[in-house]
Amino acid sequence: SSMPSGSKEELLVTQQLHAVQGTPRWQASDFVRLRVLGQGKYATTHLVRRQEDGVLLCNKQIALERFSTGLERIVDEVKLLMLLVDHPHIVQYVCSFVSGGMLNIVTEFADEGSLQQQLDRRRERQEPMEEADVLDIFVQTLLALEHLHSKQGLHRDLKPGNIFFDRRRMVRLG
Repeated sequence: SSMPSGSKEELLVTQQLHAVQGTPRWQASDFVRLRVLGQGKYATTHLVRRQEDGVLLCNKQIALERFSTGLERIVDEVKLLMLLVDHPHIVQYVCSFVSGGMLNIVTEFADEGSLQQQLDRRRERQEPMEEADVLDIFVQTLLALEHLHSKQGLHRDLKPGNIFFDRRRMVRLG
């Protein structure tokens, strides 16, 4: 495969990603962007549909120019996500690629939203959470963190907006 044209940062990250994961199976044109799911300080996350099979996924886009001095940290995040596959309480990594000055990290989509969204809805309805539900979420989150720590990873942004649920009501740490 040919190297993409682009900035020095794009070329460097693309080379590092290829070393870590090989040539990516998917690229930007394989996904249709549907809507913004979240906006952070360094990244924007979109809901995307993979054209090959219609599966809904998340695409976290990180502007490489913001990390010109810390590009290794971005690639380290991808390496860590690749190590965390197959844990029932961690959002699963799909692929990553560089496109348009952005690192794209594609992961599964936890379709029941975040703990923050649930708490907001409950607050509006003045409906407290059951103690058993709180403990269940807490234990599942701890299991995800234990797995992350066993791989020498740190989360660095643990908050209700990064704790998601799948349709089986299982916690998926993002």
